Amino acid sequence: MDFAEIGTLLRRRFWVIVLFAVAGTILAMFSVFTAVPQFTATGALYLGDAQSAAGNSGDSSGLFSQNFASQSDIETQIELITSKAIVQQALLETGLNASIAPVNATTLRFLRWRFVDHRNISAYQPGPHALQALYATTPGAYKVVLGANQTYSIYPKTGAATPILTGTLGEPASGGGIQLLIRPAGPNFQDREGMVYNLTIIEPGAMAESLLGGPIKVNAGGSVDQPTKIAFLQFRWFDPYQAQALLNQIMQNFIATQLEL
Repeated sequence: MDFAEIGTLLRRRFWVIVLFAVAGTILAMFSVFTAVPQFTATGALYLGDAQSAAGNSGDSSGLFSQNFASQSDIETQIELITSKAIVQQALLETGLNASIAPVNATTLRFLRWRFVDHRNISAYQPGPHALQALYATTPGAYKVVLGANQTYSIYPKTGAATPILTGTLGEPASGGGIQLLIRPAGPNFQDREGMVYNLTIIEPGAMAESLLGGPIKVNAGGSVDQPTKIAFLQFRWFDPYQAQALLNQIMQNFIATQLEL
């Protein structure tokens, strides 16, 4: 290799190289600052044995399960925790498969969260007009319009004049092939007649499969030969409160299935 020739070429192309380096740096910074922040919620479940559970009958944690003496037993319980049925039910109970937000709502980007909100998690707390849509199973895009006395009407996203469902906040509603429960997301909800929301519902089974394929992870500590009886759960999501709520619900649903045995 002729290093002298290479050095001459680099000097000749110096400003081109600098230009590409600066452009790459700006592009990388733009991608970071405009990205949606993601957070990891964590949890742990103690998979205690039946004898321990019997000996600690006064324990109120509800975290004791069956007798798990081997690695295969631990793996079986982890498979149960991450079963599609348990995750799907948790999605419905937390409303994570149904996104509902005012039509003028903007997505919180890293730039704003870092420099305006100063990395404060409270920036993700539900606002005064935030709603939740629970137990929604019919996928599609809809428009929700608030009426008087905390009533609402749901229209197709295409803009049809006739609502396909009307209901009251906090009460189950069904009609037009849709069933769900829309309620205020926070204690300081302010009802505003005529306010319009976008509602997007994802089929819960499909969403459960996609989450189990990556964002949701469950494993046991310890070694392969001597695993611990603790299952560690992680869920990566763009809203820290929603992430923790789903993880908590998954653990509660798993405990409920064990208490039924």
